[in-house]
Formats: sequence, structure tokens, C-alpha cells
Amino acid sequence: MKNFFVNLLNKFEDALFVNYKCIFCARETPNESLVCDTCANEVTFLNGFVCGKCGSPTIEPETLCPNCFNRDYKFDCHRSCIIYDDLSGSAVKAFKYSGKKYLADPIARFMFVVHKDLIEHADILTFVPMTKEKMENRGYNHMEEVVNIISKISGVPVISCFDKVRDTEDQASL
Repeated sequence: MKNFFVNLLNKFEDALFVNYKCIFCARETPNESLVCDTCANEVTFLNGFVCGKCGSPTIEPETLCPNCFNRDYKFDCHRSCIIYDDLSGSAVKAFKYSGKKYLADPIARFMFVVHKDLIEHADILTFVPMTKEKMENRGYNHMEEVVNIISKISGVPVISCFDKVRDTEDQASL
């Protein structure tokens, strides 16, 4: 019941107030900027050369990193827009676990800007579903929110094409 009220208050706050705060450190920004100057210099955006499979930074374009060279994956490619570290992880965790649903918009925009070509050539966008219990606790599926915003920006349709058939360990604990 506590989570219900926290989610309700967060939704109320999101509806009433425009947040001009850095999405990484929550410091106020002087205008509509999503990232303060300090964090802009500390966050590593993945907009250079990346592994053709996993998306890790590489020296040459579309080469495979040592981890992917002899591995067979069930997907074509994985992409991120930033290096996941303590700073970027704090924003992701606030978005996922602290009801900061307003972070969906800047996260989606970062993802779209960094991977515009890949997204615009996709047939569909989808997301990993959550268990009913996790959905009730969080109040929203964080990646469904992000994907819906990317869909509005790109025009690529969202299709929910997966079912969650078993509970899995939280990514944050892996």
C-alpha cells in the first residue's frame, strides 16, 4: 500500500511541476537542459565506434569485441546510449525504483539521438514485460514508457510481443 501512495505522489508531482533538474545528479539546471555541465563532462555517451553485436566501445566501426568474437547470440545487436557506471546508474535506478517516471522522456530522447539510424530502420519496437507483482510495486514498466516515447518520436510502432513466464532476478542485483 505504501508503494501505491508513493507512486500517486510522484505522478502528482510530475503533472504539476516542470523538472529542470539534471537527470544524473538532480541538481537544478538553469534552463530546460536535461544534464548539468558537471555531469555532461562525466557521462560517457556511446556515440562512437561500437561492437557490432553487444554495443561495447571499440576502436574500429562495427568490429566485434573480444567478448563477442566467438559467441552466438539470440539477437542481432544490442545498443546503449551511455556507459553504465555509478553516475548513469543512479539515474536508471531512480527511474526504475524510485518512481521518477519523468525520466522516461530524457532517457528515450538520449536513446533516439544516439541510435536514430538504427531505430528508424526498425520494423517494430518492443520491451521486456514485468511480472504482475513488480508492475504493481513500481506502478509502470520503465522500458515500456521509454519505448512508447521513442515510438512517438520515430513513428516506429510498439508491439507487446513477449510474455513474462517466470520471475527472474532483478538486473540491478546481477
